[in-house]
Amino acid sequence: MHDYYLGGAHNFAADRELADGVLRIFPRAAELAMTNRFFLRDALRRMHAAGIRQFLDLGAGIPTVGALHAVAQDLDPACRVLAVDREAVVVSRTRALLADNPLADVVQADLRDVDLVLGSAPGRRLIDGEKPLGILVGGVLHFLSESDEPEKAIFDYHREVAPGSHLALSHIVFSRQGDDGCPPGARERIGDLYARSSGALEWRTLPEVARLFGPFSLVDPGLAPLGCWRTGEYVADSASPPLPAVAGLARKR
Repeated sequence: MHDYYLGGAHNFAADRELADGVLRIFPRAAELAMTNRFFLRDALRRMHAAGIRQFLDLGAGIPTVGALHAVAQDLDPACRVLAVDREAVVVSRTRALLADNPLADVVQADLRDVDLVLGSAPGRRLIDGEKPLGILVGGVLHFLSESDEPEKAIFDYHREVAPGSHLALSHIVFSRQGDDGCPPGARERIGDLYARSSGALEWRTLPEVARLFGPFSLVDPGLAPLGCWRTGEYVADSASPPLPAVAGLARKR
C-alpha cells in the first residue's frame, strides 16, 4: 500500500484495493505517505551529517520510490543498510532487488526481536555494534498495540546500540480536540478497513507517541507535525493543513 501511495510498481491488486478504499475516506493518504518519505530522507541526511554510516530500516517494506538504502549510498557509497520486515514475500522481493548491492541486505524478523535482527547473518555482517547506528521506524509502530509492547522494543535497541546512535520515528496521531487533520469519522472507517485485512491501526495521542522514544533524547525540532517535512526539509512555519501524524529524531547520549 505504501508503495502504491508513492507511485511505485511493487504492489499487488489487494494492496491497491485497500489503498483505494482508504483514499476514498481520506484523500490525503498518499500525501501523508510521501511526506513520511520526506521525513525519513531528511532524518537519514541528518544522521549522516552526525557521522553515522550504518542504518537499520525497521518495517522497511519492498524498496520503493526514494528507498532509504539508495538515499544513504548516494550520500556515501560506503554506507551500510539493513532492512527488516516480517513478511516473507517482502523479504524475498527485497533480497532480489538488493542482490547486487553488497552493503545492503534484508532480514526476515519481527522488529521487536532485537536479538534476531542484530544477531542475524546480515546483521552481523553489516552492523558494527561499536559504532553509532541510525534506526528508522517510519510509520510502523502504529501497527502495534500496547500489548505488543512497542516501547519495550525501542528500549531494547537503545540498550544494544552505541552512544551517538539516532532514532527517527513517525506515527499517526489523534487529538481529542479534533484538530489533527483527520475528518470526522474517517479514523473509525479507516480502522475498519485495516481490521478486515492487514491488521488493526493504533491511533495514539502526542504524549503516547512521545513515550515510544523511550530513553532516546529528542533533538531539534523535537516531536513535530509530519507536514513540516513536506518539502524534504523541516519547515517550522509550514502553513499547509495538518496531517494526522507526527515525527521526531532522537539520539542516544
